[in-house]
Amino acid sequence: MEAGVERASVAPESGWARDYVFPADHQTICLSYEGAQYAYDLDGRFIDRPRWIAAGLARGDVYLIQRLMTQAGESPEPSERASWIQGLTVALAKASDDPRLRALAFKLRGQCHDQAGAADAALADFDAALALDPKIGVKRRADALRRARLG
Repeated sequence: MEAGVERASVAPESGWARDYVFPADHQTICLSYEGAQYAYDLDGRFIDRPRWIAAGLARGDVYLIQRLMTQAGESPEPSERASWIQGLTVALAKASDDPRLRALAFKLRGQCHDQAGAADAALADFDAALALDPKIGVKRRADALRRARLG
């Protein structure tokens, strides 16, 4: 800032901040969001990513959990999956008026249960998602789980 030279340009994973803080160490930039600050180094590495993820899980950020699930792929660590289920349960406990967001939360939690082999819990979540949004994209999997239960 002092030299007036742009050293880097990064689209922050944590999204655009309310405020930016430039610490005296000249090695980091802190982005402020409603009472929390998260640091990036000057190369754009998200230093506080684990803390940011923990905060998102604690408040039930469905879109963050969806992103984490996509990044992890088909075989997430069981501890990751458990933290996602917990975060999605937090999201569903909130009285959200958005049926599409609730449907997505049920779908994602159902996928977590399905990956963990908890077919009954997965089917219950998929059915709840379908009740809110019939085009949520889990009908075939729910039907397959229902058939497996009968057969």
